[in-house]
Amino acid sequence: MYLRDVRQVVGLGLTLWMFLTPIVYPASMVPERFRWVLDINPMAFLVDAYRGAVLDDRLPALSSLVVFAGVALAAFVSGYWVFNRSKPTFADLL
Repeated sequence: MYLRDVRQVVGLGLTLWMFLTPIVYPASMVPERFRWVLDINPMAFLVDAYRGAVLDDRLPALSSLVVFAGVALAAFVSGYWVFNRSKPTFADLL
């Protein structure tokens, strides 16, 4: 509502994020010098956990789940805070 062109930026960002998440390719295909991209991608942890459970019949690593839960909680808290701060001005913009 505040930024009119955010739809195009979010669409481009989500497309880029999908290709940077190892969904249709294994993480082992990524060269070592670009492995840091997978380390900072929170969805890579979740995809690796699902891939391990479904394909390799192994439980996900607890550390990966804790990192993912921490990132999810931080995203929820920050989104809730931003929403509540900007909620009073919604009626003026609509």
